[in-house]
Amino acid sequence: MKYLLFILLFTLVWLSGPVKADSGNCFKAIQQSMAVDVICVNQPVSFQDCSSAPGQKPIIFYYVGPEKFDPRNYDPAKYLTGSAPYTFSQPGKYIITQIINRGKVDQNGQVVTEFYERELEVKTNPRPIFSVGRCANRQIRVTITDKTYDNYTLKFGSAAAQAVQSGQQLTYTFNTTEPPEIILTGTYTNSACSNSMPVEIKAFLPELPKLVFTELILNNEDTTNGSISINTGKLEPGFIYVLEQAQNGSSTFSTVDTLRNVTDVTTSYTINKLNTAQPACFRIRVTDACSSSGSTSNILCTVNLKATAADKEIKLDWPLNPIPVTGYELYDQSKLIAALPASANTYTAKNLTCGQNYCYKLKAIKPGGYTSTSAQVCLTATSTTTPAAPYLLSTFDLDNQVVLAMQAPQDQNVKQVELQRSINGASYQVLPGVQQFPYTDKVTELPKSVCYKATYSNACGLTSIVSNTTCPVILSARQTTEGEVILNWTSFTGFKDGTGAYTLELLTEASTILTSYPVTGNNYTDRSLNYSEQMLRYRIKVVSKSGAATTFSNIQTIKQEVQLHIPSGFTPNNDGLNDVFEVKGKFYREFSIRIYNSMGQVVYTSSDATAGWDGMYNGRKMPAGAYTYEVNVKAEDGTFKRRTGTVTLIR
Repeated sequence: MKYLLFILLFTLVWLSGPVKADSGNCFKAIQQSMAVDVICVNQPVSFQDCSSAPGQKPIIFYYVGPEKFDPRNYDPAKYLTGSAPYTFSQPGKYIITQIINRGKVDQNGQVVTEFYERELEVKTNPRPIFSVGRCANRQIRVTITDKTYDNYTLKFGSAAAQAVQSGQQLTYTFNTTEPPEIILTGTYTNSACSNSMPVEIKAFLPELPKLVFTELILNNEDTTNGSISINTGKLEPGFIYVLEQAQNGSSTFSTVDTLRNVTDVTTSYTINKLNTAQPACFRIRVTDACSSSGSTSNILCTVNLKATAADKEIKLDWPLNPIPVTGYELYDQSKLIAALPASANTYTAKNLTCGQNYCYKLKAIKPGGYTSTSAQVCLTATSTTTPAAPYLLSTFDLDNQVVLAMQAPQDQNVKQVELQRSINGASYQVLPGVQQFPYTDKVTELPKSVCYKATYSNACGLTSIVSNTTCPVILSARQTTEGEVILNWTSFTGFKDGTGAYTLELLTEASTILTSYPVTGNNYTDRSLNYSEQMLRYRIKVVSKSGAATTFSNIQTIKQEVQLHIPSGFTPNNDGLNDVFEVKGKFYREFSIRIYNSMGQVVYTSSDATAGWDGMYNGRKMPAGAYTYEVNVKAEDGTFKRRTGTVTLIR
């Protein structure tokens, strides 16, 4: 069919004679039974000739564009016959061309084909957009935000629809019987194209709530970038909460922030970019989308805390609060340090540590328990007073190195230390590289005496008074030819409450105490040596009079020689007396013995010191006589000992 129409149109245009644009032609766009200037997308439209030219019934075609009709280059699918409907799928501007043959002929007798063009616009018809704000007392506020259509009507509940404009705001109060529905309809001028958006109000807001402003926190003080945090009771969703500020004692409040879209858990929020350098008071006003007049909360005013440093003191002051308070609480970090009366506007923190940073917050308590907290102010304590002397204590460790501990006064923050040492009564010299305590002075050669004293510098760069002098106990020991051990030691110097008791301790190789006994004076002779240890490790322990402090001397070690007790004879006659030849001794770890007869033949060998020889060899009794033995042992200190001799076998 389309092919036949194409042939017919081709014949009209090319064989009937010239094409003529006749200004007397006319056609209309018909959509939803009305003539339109704006066509609605995705809805059928037809075109109707409206010219009044006389003549026979015309043959009419329409070309739907959007491009201009070109008889030499056209799309046959865009031709319509007569009033056939067409549906536009895309919005835009279209050139609609009417091609008509009324049977007219020109002076040459050829049929004239006429065409007439109109530019029509095809538009979409989306649902119009508007916002609805719920208000108290069954009120709502509507804002027409849509800009698509030329004309709008708005219908509230059962009320008649009214004409509105884009950007317009309207407030309406629903009665209790009409349906809580709003319908916005948008239309184009001279068009059947329109659409509507219905909105049902599912719930109205309750009455404007009364708000309690429970806490105001000043986060920081600044003329332009100040910040506060506020805490309230649970906020009612749907309402608008306006934060208002009055500065410098003024009674005039102005809006500084507005909180919308709160949830049922909203209880606090933070406001930035405020002028908080000067005292200010805040309140919260409750309203709704209809700007209904509501109540305002209680008023809370900022606490602007200032701090000034003095000699080991920080003075804090603040202006009196314009809203009555019941008192103040002062905090150092999170620790409450003072509860102050309502009349207070200053406080001095004393006996502070020089160089230490202190941070304070002040909380004003209002009637009803409401609070206002200052921003945290931090300051470093300073001083001009020479720091008190430290307490220095010296002792030897188990490696015979001097360990020094220094205790500075509690109110001092030590930044640098200096340790001085005197050896054998010489002048004091500064020990380089001492940065902190405890400090170990690695003594390479034990002196007859060594003493120390120290100073420190605090965080303010002030050097302390020199400490007490401390001298650890130096112990010396030697063993006499008779086997006694003679011990001598120096007196300890350095306890701040005086020296108490001295104790001589004998230590095991693992440094546990084997035995101890009190001593007096500066010497002691040990005549009853302990044979459970080869290495006798002595040290002196000194305690202060109060028993609160303890110091130790160096450790002196006396080596006991290997002890071997070898009998000169034995009688293997099974009488229970001297039946075996057995070597006894101490302070060795490895043992071996060989026994030779007079011919040099080995008749007994063993590495068990407790076994002993019973005078037998290969199951035979050895004859009485003298036998040679060789004993080898490895001492506990790793050295080797060898003993030889003869033993007499008596039968």
